[in-house]
Amino acid sequence: MPIFALQLKARMVNVTELAPAGNWKTFKWHLKEKQQVGNRGTSLEIMQDSFRPYVISSEGDDDDFKDIIHFNCRGMEPTDFDPRSGWAANATDSDIRFDSIDLSEKV
Repeated sequence: MPIFALQLKARMVNVTELAPAGNWKTFKWHLKEKQQVGNRGTSLEIMQDSFRPYVISSEGDDDDFKDIIHFNCRGMEPTDFDPRSGWAANATDSDIRFDSIDLSEKV
């Protein structure tokens, strides 16, 4: 039962706590996968309570990859992640919440 951690790295300016908008359990994670040779079936399940929002805790901390969720994978291996849209973050200086952040653009 290999467990894979999905890591994220983001430069956030004036926002904090990047996470899927709504419930992370029903969020579409859009993973590309590679099936293992000779395997008859695959499964991917989210590890119970493994989700953590992406948070910058100190200056310069945005240069680090951070685990945001863990997957239990059988018969397959995640090879890529396409974040797309449906993300949310909170403003650092106010109570404003941005609920429809699109992360489709790759740098």
